Amino acid sequence: MRRAPGLTLVTFTTLCLLSGVPFHPPRPHRPAPRPTIEPTLPLAIDLKVASSAEVGEGGVARLEIGLEADRAVRDVEISLVRPDGIGGDDAEALPERPFSLAAGESRAFVARLNAARHGAFPVRLRASFRLEDGRVFTTQQGTTLWIGARAPEGRSVAGAYEVMAVPLEELRR
Repeated sequence: MRRAPGLTLVTFTTLCLLSGVPFHPPRPHRPAPRPTIEPTLPLAIDLKVASSAEVGEGGVARLEIGLEADRAVRDVEISLVRPDGIGGDDAEALPERPFSLAAGESRAFVARLNAARHGAFPVRLRASFRLEDGRVFTTQQGTTLWIGARAPEGRSVAGAYEVMAVPLEELRR
């Protein structure tokens, strides 16, 4: 009877070895990258109307443009897309040639716009850039210029999808 537990242990070990169950030493734990719902672009665009005023039948506005690179980007080209009825002197404010931004670097530009009439005007900034690995991206950011008209009450998402998000760590609870 005393040999039964020892015999059981030897038999179990032999069966495990013969069945081909591999033995792997523990591997060092590498932290996994934090999962995100949607990947972000390495170039953030901040576009806002800093000031606007009515002048006669139309008005003038000052548009502030901010670019910030999360990682190095090359061949950055930006252009302002204006609707009919909006002019401006952004030729001096926006760069004519492509430029580069290092990781963490930011640049700011100011464009002066003038409207020939009152109204709501959608203004967009189009940006294209190249990553270090050669991939090319084009993105846009928009805002609405209100001249002589009131913005509607409440919040406007300008056609963007807006969803409530919960960090993945909270979903696992």
